[in-house]
Amino acid sequence: MIGFIRGKLFQTGSDYVLVDVQGIGYHIQVPRRLLARLPAPGEEVMLYTCLLVRDDDVSLYGFDSEQGQKIFRLLISVSGVGPRAALALLSVAEPEKLAVAIAEENLALLTNAPGVGKKTAQRIVVEVKDRMRQMTAGAAVAGASGGGMVEQGAGEAALALQALGYSWSEARGAVVAVMQQQGTMPVADLIKAALKLLAAGKVV
Repeated sequence: MIGFIRGKLFQTGSDYVLVDVQGIGYHIQVPRRLLARLPAPGEEVMLYTCLLVRDDDVSLYGFDSEQGQKIFRLLISVSGVGPRAALALLSVAEPEKLAVAIAEENLALLTNAPGVGKKTAQRIVVEVKDRMRQMTAGAAVAGASGGGMVEQGAGEAALALQALGYSWSEARGAVVAVMQQQGTMPVADLIKAALKLLAAGKVV
């Protein structure tokens, strides 16, 4: 597995880049929105990557953040969603916005991607919305200490609140508010504190 590539940008195309790493040119397919943010040819670039090996093809895909890389892997795990559709989705929205769209079942945004119809968008929502909800809840409290455990705990707490009948935006908002005010805590305590905020009507 190639986790990332750092080298000099040699060339850009309509949907790919060539990165020179010690004289070897890596052809990396990227979301179109990323192309505008790349440095000039000859300057250093680092991309988080995903290598896909098939019977008749070996392809490398690149992203400018770990979240983009993670979302790409989640998308291609969905039945009927290939790397081309996953790149199209990451081309119409930033990774964070795309994750929120899936978490909130925003089919309109998903179907803006070329090749992604309503049925495919619905399948994506059904299969990965819970993972995206954990991701977006964790990202919202990224300033707190604890790294991945913070992200996982925030996601679990928000999903638990949703199971109690609160909307996703209410659950996520309450969890974010508690962790920003009080920091890291066990999931059970986080749920209790969030419930108090919700009961008091202090979450918008």
